[in-house]
Amino acid sequence: MIATYGITKQPQPDTGGTMQTLLGLDSGNGFIKAITDKGERAILPSIIATPSEYFDGGVVAQNGVSVLYAGGSRSDLVGKRILVGDIAYNAAPLNHISIAKHPQAKADYALELLLGAVGLLPQSDRLIIPVISIHDSSTFGDQIKQQIEGTHRVVYDAQGLTIEIKNTAISPEGMGVYYYLLKTKKVSLDSLVLLLDLGFGTSIYTAFIQGKILDRKVFRWGVRDLLGYIAQAPALRKALSGVEGDTQVIRSAIENKTYSYRTEDGDFDFRDQYQQALNTWATSNLKQALDVMRPRLPKANHLFLAGGGASLPGIAKFFTKKKFEVLENNQTINALGLLAIAKSRNGGKN
Repeated sequence: MIATYGITKQPQPDTGGTMQTLLGLDSGNGFIKAITDKGERAILPSIIATPSEYFDGGVVAQNGVSVLYAGGSRSDLVGKRILVGDIAYNAAPLNHISIAKHPQAKADYALELLLGAVGLLPQSDRLIIPVISIHDSSTFGDQIKQQIEGTHRVVYDAQGLTIEIKNTAISPEGMGVYYYLLKTKKVSLDSLVLLLDLGFGTSIYTAFIQGKILDRKVFRWGVRDLLGYIAQAPALRKALSGVEGDTQVIRSAIENKTYSYRTEDGDFDFRDQYQQALNTWATSNLKQALDVMRPRLPKANHLFLAGGGASLPGIAKFFTKKKFEVLENNQTINALGLLAIAKSRNGGKN
């Protein structure tokens, strides 16, 4: 949930043609994380909207992008402009689509999320070969492939591009993390690895051994529930004249470490409400996850914590006391592993 917004653009040679790109894409409930084999990275919120009639042209910024779908394999999108990221919230604060609030949204909007991430990369015609993670790959894998594969002619910042997507692979969430740990020799195949991924809309416990998933539990709670506790806090509601707080505003204030919510009467500091909500969240939700993991704890060789929620203030300390290792790059490590899988699938070195 705690995002380090970023666009890393390495200079690319002018090939005069289409750039083949291997892509690791973690289209999470809270944030889209994309990493390519060209050293490019993009992170932006998983929010989608259709602009109003007053929206003025293309936007490609650090926290969002607008894309006009000019033509291609998705005839249902032809002529439509789509906003992805914080720009979607800014343009439609009441009518945007938050991926975390819709169980099937990752599949239904798979192409929009991917094009949003690609819009933050250096603009070039691309042949993209992606590996994409989702919480239920067996249910949604085929749908995602149908949604994204083909040729797509798009316009970002007044520049028309052709994006072709093929040879897509769908991976269960967390497998990218495990693959990355194996490839960097942080764990061995014989190790029993327990991973808890604290996501925005869901949290996932997975046990791995011998390169396989041994056990898995998807919890229908995540950082958004923590934000919901803060949004409903009596003191904040009072400051907002009885109205519930906006979780997107709260999220941004936590990321920026201001803990400040602007009201009609000035700024409201919600540090106390954050701590109270964190205690409630930890007691109810995190305890549930640890209860499920407990039978395997005695024989586990490694306990890892990943996901954007691992960066929440106070969370790392809580899990470190329980002998978990909080992984570095916890927000992007799954995408790094997905890219490594893409390289392996396509004959490259990891």
